[in-house]
Order: sequence, then C-alpha cells, then structure tokens
Amino acid sequence: MKILPLVQEAIVNAETAIRSNYPTIKIGEDSFLFSEIASRSKQRFDLLLSSTTNAKLYTIIRNALPPPVSITNLEDLDLEMDLSIVYSKPGANHQGWHADGNHLVGASDAELPYAICIFIPLIDLNVTVGYTQFWLGSHKYKNLQGFGKFSEISNSTCDIGRTTKKGNGILYDYRLLHREQEQEQPPYYRPVLQLLCRRKFYKEKNNYGTKSIYDTDNDNDMQNK
Repeated sequence: MKILPLVQEAIVNAETAIRSNYPTIKIGEDSFLFSEIASRSKQRFDLLLSSTTNAKLYTIIRNALPPPVSITNLEDLDLEMDLSIVYSKPGANHQGWHADGNHLVGASDAELPYAICIFIPLIDLNVTVGYTQFWLGSHKYKNLQGFGKFSEISNSTCDIGRTTKKGNGILYDYRLLHREQEQEQPPYYRPVLQLLCRRKFYKEKNNYGTKSIYDTDNDNDMQNK
C-alpha cells in the first residue's frame, strides 16, 4: 500500500478536527501546539503519527524500517522512535536557522548524539517545491543559535536537500542547525516523513503541546502552551 494517500488522509483528518473543535484557529496563520500537531511557522506543520490516531499508516511505516531501526530491534538498542509528517503549503516563508533539539544540560560540545533525525521526502525536492538547507558541523557547538548568517559567510551551508528524490533519506544529528528554503512554484503541499530515533531517556517536550485536537471540551487556546 502506498504511503502518500494515507499521509494526505492523516493531514485532512487532523486539520478537520482543528476546524471542528477549535474554530477560532486560522490554520496556516495562527500559532498552535497540540499533542498531535503543531504549527512551525506560517503554513508549515508537524503532524505526529501514532498507533492510535493513524494506526494503518503508523504500522506500515514502522514495519517497513530496515534493521537496525526496525520495530523488533529498537528495544534491544535502548531506542524509541517518533514518526511525524512535516509539511508546508503555499505561502510558507523561509525559516530561520534552528535546531530541533538542544544540547543536554551539562553536556560538552562534543557529546555523542542522544537523537538522530531522518528526513524522507514523499515528493522530489528541488528549488521549485522547496528543500532543507543544513549548517554542517553546527551540532558540535552549543552556542550557535542566532549566528546563522555566519554559516553563509564561512561557506558552511549544505544544500543536499535541494536534489533529494522521494523515498531517499537525509540523516542528521538532532542538534544540527537547519532551515527550510521555501517554494518558488509550490505544489499543493510538500510532505516529508520525519523519523526521530532517540535514546529512551529523552522525551520530546518542546515541539508539541498537551491538549488534543480531538478534545471537544476546550477553551480555544490556540497557543496551547
């Protein structure tokens, strides 16, 4: 079974739930953090895939993973994996340089990674539809946030995402600085499968909220922080 139609269905279901249960939120314009989905910036979103809300898609992806990150091997390696779809729509703007995860408190610059992220685009990436740009080596240093311009001056940027074909993966340290370069002629949306492979002690708490989009008893708190 193909993944893309199931991804499209998951996105439609999530956005329909927001419109139904949080009608004051303008999807694509307003900032929000829910336990299943969060806005990352204008017209850019991160939708978590779970075994409860997206059972079919979740199972297909997990079972398709080769060793050593297959569903049977993760526990032996003391690892857990989070699955999500990062997608953007027409009108999304260029992102600033950022890391999805910070260095751990007390860790040295050269500390081994506690999480690895894998991007797998579900359509071909290029300058027309948009792509991810990376700052090579930035994961080694704790205090580079806010110095993104230096990556361009020092010729440290990497545009590997610019020519990534659908189904191919880009693997990087969760602390690596990167940014989305948005579309010149965007399709309806650009979906990228994100696999976060992390040590069990690390729990992602910053990128999602606590309320559910399926919670009908709400106060329409679009920030949901």
